[in-house]
Amino acid sequence: MSSLLTNLSQNLHFHNDKEALDIAFNHFNHSDQPYNDLFEYLLILSESNQNNANLINCLIESFLQWKNQLNKNLQIPYLDENLMNDLILKKLPIKFLKDFCEIFQISKEHLIFLLRTSLYDPINSPSYKHALNIIVKFHYQLEFSPNEILLPLILDTKDHLIHVYIDKNRQLEEYVLDLLNYLYENGGKRLREILSNEFNIINPNFNKKALGKLAVRYWNAFGNEQIEKYPNLATLQHRRTLSYLINVKYCENNDEKTMSDEAWNELIEEMIQGNASLSEYFIELLVDKDDIVAVRYWMTQLNRPERTLSQWIQRYIRTKQNNRSSTVTRNQNLTQNATIEYHTIPFEDVQIIFIDSMSGYEHLLDRVFNANNAEEELLLGFDCMLFY
Repeated sequence: MSSLLTNLSQNLHFHNDKEALDIAFNHFNHSDQPYNDLFEYLLILSESNQNNANLINCLIESFLQWKNQLNKNLQIPYLDENLMNDLILKKLPIKFLKDFCEIFQISKEHLIFLLRTSLYDPINSPSYKHALNIIVKFHYQLEFSPNEILLPLILDTKDHLIHVYIDKNRQLEEYVLDLLNYLYENGGKRLREILSNEFNIINPNFNKKALGKLAVRYWNAFGNEQIEKYPNLATLQHRRTLSYLINVKYCENNDEKTMSDEAWNELIEEMIQGNASLSEYFIELLVDKDDIVAVRYWMTQLNRPERTLSQWIQRYIRTKQNNRSSTVTRNQNLTQNATIEYHTIPFEDVQIIFIDSMSGYEHLLDRVFNANNAEEELLLGFDCMLFY
């Protein structure tokens, strides 16, 4: 370390900040190449592993005082471009970058050009994150197109970096929501087309499920229930809710139900009634569960004739109809309604016993096989659930 830096370091260590500034000021005032000196000192301090923020601040502050107070308009000498770019993009602490650009007359356009080169680095790399922090510090987010920063972060579901990008700025929150809402036009079915044709992102690699979760998170965080402004995100939220309710319905143990069938049906109907996109998505979920009875029921409830559904759902319905008719003999009149013979149970002297334990089951077997009363009639009903 040079004698100047050693002297400044000692004064700053003993909190002699004013004296340190005066020493640096006098150095630049008597130097034949003050810009070269400052640049060299900043390179030395930035490459060191020590925390030299106080020293860097002292040098920059004293240089600006010298330049402004003495009205120095010296021509900036040629400095190594690679070292300069490396200092800006990787080594110099961001809080000093604004003053650094002022001293060395680095324009906004040139700085943006340099930052753009770092955005080609991997998202998880230190250089990318450093460039993003510079962009946020200078409020340059909207100087870049969506496919340069925001879309790659969204497609890679980098929540932390998206929050860095937004920087608690309401305008940027709305910007993110507008973009997500547009991506999920028509339920997200045009997502790849939009990315390719409008943002020039060819063959994007992303996890559709993770991306949907991200969109819903930001809708919940920033949407403020503005359904009319972000209708596609509101629909996406409902689609995820429907998927959850379907899993509740079809995956729950009957003994552990958290919701009655009536309440479930009411909740579903309230959510999707009058929304063609949601109603079709819900029917698709039922088809995935291979529940043709539920499909027909909800087609009636939602007034969705077969012709209004997608082709693959129509094929599913016709396949189920064909499967059912194939079990009927050729000589049988298909239009004849089969009558169901119900067994009438008399109400007098009837015992209805529910068997829900092993001891009860053993008692039942004993009664069936050892009953002495030939006139006694036993009606057995079974409600079975298979576990896989």
